[in-house]
Amino acid sequence: MIPIPPRPATEKEIALIHTQEYIEQIRETAGRERTFLDPDTSTSPRSYEIALLAAGGLIEAADWIMDGKVRNAFALVRPPGHHAEAAQAKGFCIFTTRPSPPNTWLKSGASGASSS
Repeated sequence: MIPIPPRPATEKEIALIHTQEYIEQIRETAGRERTFLDPDTSTSPRSYEIALLAAGGLIEAADWIMDGKVRNAFALVRPPGHHAEAAQAKGFCIFTTRPSPPNTWLKSGASGASSS
């Protein structure tokens, strides 16, 4: 097993999926003790920072695959992102992690891997 160090997703990468208003809403929770985003999802003081790492970690893993550094990857990240929507947190998920890498490559115009 080869550990892939996570990196924070950039706001530009997050904005490929999420609305600017939603990103700002989540950014404003940074440093706050607790903010409820939906009945299941709340934030703590570092949730914004950690959610960026979760999304960026998945993008980095996909970049490693596209760059040929590894053949496959498994990204075990928290918070998960599979329920998050473009303008709404859901089911403990803040920023989506599912379509981020393909959208990053496609919208950046990259032929194989995105530039990190």
